[in-house]
Amino acid sequence: MILMRIFLVLALTVAPAMSQAENKSIVLTSAEYAPYYGAALFNRGPVTEIVTTAFETEGYEVKVDFYPWVRAENLARNGKKYDGMFPPWHSEDREQWFVFSKPMFANQIGFYKLKNSPVDFTNYASLKQSNHSIGIVNGYVNPKGFDEAKLNTKNVSSDLLNLRKLVNKRIDLALIDKKLAQYIVFTELSEHLGAIEWIDPPLEKKSQYLVLSKKAVDYQQKMADFNRGLDKISDDGTLAKIMKKHGF
Repeated sequence: MILMRIFLVLALTVAPAMSQAENKSIVLTSAEYAPYYGAALFNRGPVTEIVTTAFETEGYEVKVDFYPWVRAENLARNGKKYDGMFPPWHSEDREQWFVFSKPMFANQIGFYKLKNSPVDFTNYASLKQSNHSIGIVNGYVNPKGFDEAKLNTKNVSSDLLNLRKLVNKRIDLALIDKKLAQYIVFTELSEHLGAIEWIDPPLEKKSQYLVLSKKAVDYQQKMADFNRGLDKISDDGTLAKIMKKHGF
């Protein structure tokens, strides 16, 4: 009888802990930014697969909802329905809302121009003097020194619109991620294949991050678990396999 009572006490104390451990979950927002992440991409893109795999390695069930960028970030800041988002670039302004993970792989950010265009880039001062028009996207964190240079910028709501303006000669340069531009031209602007070219070197290489809201429940523990999972899949080669599978 005594043994049965001990067993019941142990069962009642251990079961809730096991239930809690087995039901870890994380709910995130993201946006459409092919070929890196997006609802319609294979496995929702390499970044989504990396984030999901890192969390799953630590026993989490992961849910991701996709929204336009500004809405995705605002929902993530709130920390109620969503724990955070991926993968914004780092900025001091975002630090007031979020904690940042260890860096994932980097975007190459720079200029595209029309082929055979006389437009060139030496430095921000030369662009200021020439007054060339530069397309940028609302809500993005631009390379260091870009905003401070007070250049002739034209804001749009998406990278696709930015490239459309470039191929239609409505801007002189488009500030954009290198691989994203290649993907957009191939999938959305195929009639303009070969019409634009990348200007080397990139203005900046910007690491992508998972961010968790400082208002979210247990955000510090969840971030520690993610970073541990990210280290594991980096060390065992899983991350490299994911990148290769997606053509990176």
